[in-house]
Amino acid sequence: MTVEILTGKVFLLITGASQGIGQQIAITFSKLLEEGSRILLLARNENGLKETAGKIPSHIGVDCVNVDLSVATADELTDIIKTFLDPFGYDRAVIVHNAGTIGDISKITNEMLDFDIWRKYYDLNVFSPAVLNCVFMNMFNDNNKIKKVVINISSLCGVKPMKSMGYYCSGKAAREMYFQVIIT
Repeated sequence: MTVEILTGKVFLLITGASQGIGQQIAITFSKLLEEGSRILLLARNENGLKETAGKIPSHIGVDCVNVDLSVATADELTDIIKTFLDPFGYDRAVIVHNAGTIGDISKITNEMLDFDIWRKYYDLNVFSPAVLNCVFMNMFNDNNKIKKVVINISSLCGVKPMKSMGYYCSGKAAREMYFQVIIT
């Protein structure tokens, strides 16, 4: 099976790749990649990253970085990607934004009073994907031949309100809007 966005020599970055959907995306996409492609897996769970990497076919280069995206700076993210990237050695650059958290679903919206909790939630679920996306796209600005693809893993909660999911629904809605207005 061929998937156009994964044809040629691909640099693929996946966040939240240590478990669940992120892990499965890494495994499934890796089977579609051509030799010489490289996958960079980012997540907070180092053991989960190693497990995911162990399921990637041997003809694909795979690197894992244990990083908390909610506190990583643009400079740190740039350094991480540069460590594993030859920006002129690929036909495609694909980023999959999957990392995130559901937040505290035990509270109804009238109980969500703590600014620090809001900031931490939005740092991970909205601001870090936005900043990482800018960093990733800027890595490839000098090479117009590379096709860039951005995939945001979203949820029905980004467009439909769900009781007791105030953090998650508002974060997914903000993230969804960001990804609808970006220019690749």
